[in-house]
Amino acid sequence: LEDGNRPLAVRELHTLRGVAGTLGASAFASQLAELEQRCKSACPVADLQPLLDAAEEELQRCSTVFDHLAQTLGEDGEASSGEVAGIEVDGAALVAGFAELAALLDDSNMRAMSVYETLRREHGLAVLPGAEALAEAMACLDFGAAGKVLSSLRKELVAEEGTDLND
Repeated sequence: LEDGNRPLAVRELHTLRGVAGTLGASAFASQLAELEQRCKSACPVADLQPLLDAAEEELQRCSTVFDHLAQTLGEDGEASSGEVAGIEVDGAALVAGFAELAALLDDSNMRAMSVYETLRREHGLAVLPGAEALAEAMACLDFGAAGKVLSSLRKELVAEEGTDLND
């Protein structure tokens, strides 16, 4: 952009947006789509700077999530078991966390990986019956399947805990 090569900037933004969408970084992809459209409309470069800064911040967040994901996955691409033995199920924290995770899964947001790992490691998700199916879907980045499994797990947990689904 600084060199005045808008067609190249538009192509690069388009490519990066596609990669971000493929990886599930939907917030980042949305920001890149807006930047791409503004570049196509010959918006002054100075007016693009706030959008570029916001996109750079989102890229850093995505990078952190992807780094965490890489550390979570073993060499064979399977989720590592980590330290979950002896963790007690915190039903209230899981129910609250399930709502956040469900929203992220619905948006195909990669931050779902981080939230999932927190629920698994710190709140006892890994020891719930049926959690293996969720682990498999998350490891495959199949957020649609993960959302369905999560919904079933949430209903079972709520019935067990005796809390309202709307809490």
